Amino acid sequence: MSDSLSFKKISAIILLCTAVLSTGIFLYVNQIERTLERNRTMYLEEVARQTTSEVETQVFNDLALLRSIATAIESLSKPTASHIDRLMKNESAVNNFKRMGFVRPDGMAMLSDDLLLDLSKEEHIKKALAGEANVSERITDAADGKDILVEAVPARKNGKIIGVLFATRSVEEFAKELDTQSFRGEGYSAIVRANGDSVARALHKNAISQVENIFNLPDDPQGQLPRALKEPMQNRQSGTVKYTSAEKGELHISYQPLNINDWYLLSVVPTVQMTRQINALVWRLLGLCLAVVAAGLCAWGYIYIQQKKSREKLFTTAFIDPITQHKNLAAIRPEMEQIFRTHTNQSYAIVAMDVGKFQSFNERYGFKTGDTLLKHLSRVIQEGLKQDELFTRIYADRFAMLLKYSSEGELKNRLELLAEQISNFQTEDKKTFALMLAFGVYPIEDRNESAQEMYNRACVAKKRIKGRYDEIVAFYQKRWHQELTEEALIESRMRQGIEKKEFRFFVEPIRSLKDDSLFAAEAVADWPVPERQDPLEQAVFRPVFERNGFIYQYGRYLLDAALETLSTWKAQGKKLIPLVVKIADEHLTAPGFAERLATKAKEMDVEPKWLYLELTETKRHILNARLKAAGEELKQQGFNLTVRYTGLVSPAFKEMPIDGVKIGRQMWTKSPDRKSNMLAQSLGQVCQELGIFLAADDVATQEDIARIKALGFSYAQGPFVGPKVKPGELL
Repeated sequence: MSDSLSFKKISAIILLCTAVLSTGIFLYVNQIERTLERNRTMYLEEVARQTTSEVETQVFNDLALLRSIATAIESLSKPTASHIDRLMKNESAVNNFKRMGFVRPDGMAMLSDDLLLDLSKEEHIKKALAGEANVSERITDAADGKDILVEAVPARKNGKIIGVLFATRSVEEFAKELDTQSFRGEGYSAIVRANGDSVARALHKNAISQVENIFNLPDDPQGQLPRALKEPMQNRQSGTVKYTSAEKGELHISYQPLNINDWYLLSVVPTVQMTRQINALVWRLLGLCLAVVAAGLCAWGYIYIQQKKSREKLFTTAFIDPITQHKNLAAIRPEMEQIFRTHTNQSYAIVAMDVGKFQSFNERYGFKTGDTLLKHLSRVIQEGLKQDELFTRIYADRFAMLLKYSSEGELKNRLELLAEQISNFQTEDKKTFALMLAFGVYPIEDRNESAQEMYNRACVAKKRIKGRYDEIVAFYQKRWHQELTEEALIESRMRQGIEKKEFRFFVEPIRSLKDDSLFAAEAVADWPVPERQDPLEQAVFRPVFERNGFIYQYGRYLLDAALETLSTWKAQGKKLIPLVVKIADEHLTAPGFAERLATKAKEMDVEPKWLYLELTETKRHILNARLKAAGEELKQQGFNLTVRYTGLVSPAFKEMPIDGVKIGRQMWTKSPDRKSNMLAQSLGQVCQELGIFLAADDVATQEDIARIKALGFSYAQGPFVGPKVKPGELL
């Protein structure tokens, strides 16, 4: 009876404690939810204020620059049209304006791209002629029909206005700069007028489409936005509202007036992004309540210990590099911002560094030794840092540094000395490894740029000299920015390109050198990206796909298109020729690739023998065995296999189950280097002994034909042999 009573008391105590704790947890969750909601609203408003400041700074800096150029014109004793035109063209190129122009008092404008327009009726020109520097509303460019913003300032001579100097910015480019990195990249910004008209529409994935006026949205049939924003915006007030979009769901919108015309900046984030942490926390705490019910008071001690370990692990995961044990990028970013705030007169540069052939190093010595090398790199870099300088490892062998400098020459010497110190590395068995380093340097001009953007620019410079022995340091140049822009465009649209079938399929003929007959054709494609006037060629976007892993999806597209072409030719009764499809390592090493491809060919009623799969020989020796096994599976299914030999490694294709070898121009063209000529001659002999054909790519002249015939080639491909054509035009 006593034991039963004790059990009941203990049970009652546990149930009471469980009820009290559960109630406390729910109250605590409710309090945290309200607090986090307030904090996120404050953060969204702060994002809006910061973005407003950045936009105003950019526009005011542009106007200041235009005033400086106007002052230069005013300083000329007799400014002529040729003087002004030359000055505008130079400044337009340097400052990335779409174009510049000079308007005479009669309203006739001379443009930097040699156009002559009458702008006398334009309001922004009238204001500038009246002495007021200003920015236009969104207008249509008379030259190309695209939306632009015009920044105009008066030019004076002896106190009299002699004309107006103006520059134009593309609204589309302006809008791209508004994409914010708030809320894990899910937030975005846009600029509108107080009457709701769009000035710079957002291009973000979460943005509402087809926005011309926010007070007249098809997406807002109930008129939520006019009721919430029209009066505050007319009174130049700021704040945050919620809006339920039929297209995007509930949104949080923070509105902030700009000191430019009657413009407003809208900072927008989906509510689901703001509440994600809250919802996750609620579910975790609900699970905790169940644990409390199941385990009672004993569970609290366990939970406390686990939470403490989790916080420590989260801190280490979030801010410490697991290999080097130094701070990662997330940890140094706030320190970098603090340095910029407190050292305004000190010049800084972002340096991107990596180790050439690091993957080969890992394969040769093992990942443990590779990690030792990374620790060695971190230690040497850390020891060489001065006060208020930073470094971090981005990933793999990619490092970033924030360094002071007084001149490019001084910084270059410092990095070359650092390279010498890093190169003093020995493996555990006392073997030395000739490390080949590459440094890309971006001298920071605009400290408002994101750290990622600065690092990307340094990487562009690094690519210029990567793999070179004579030069290991390169400084970023503004003209290289187009490469970043083009790569970003490719990566932002690549999935859409496949899904919407934007790629255009072509075939490029391969002819016999014996009788000029058509032997085969290579499957190629180009990409008419809507944002560009000219299609992107395969040579431009394929390297990007190979770097980011999208090459697998693109290769599947080429294979499907090739099989469809062969099927169509067969249905039309045409004489078939083989199609060559260049595939990546990722295809051959994917489980079941050969079987799936054979099944697809059977569905299309195409015999596997009409498909040649071309693989670029890999430098990854460990992978060659896997590729050999995958190649044998393809041969068993009836497919043909060829290798594009680059000359970077010894000819491993002798062990591959292949039917032919293709080499590019750099391998077979006549060279002053005797060894290169001997290698080209030996390739023909090797292929003949192995019983496989040898084909030359990039053949451009009749002299090239004579050269490759003499070397023992069987087939040729390139501009001289024939251009790429649509499949229906080849046969």
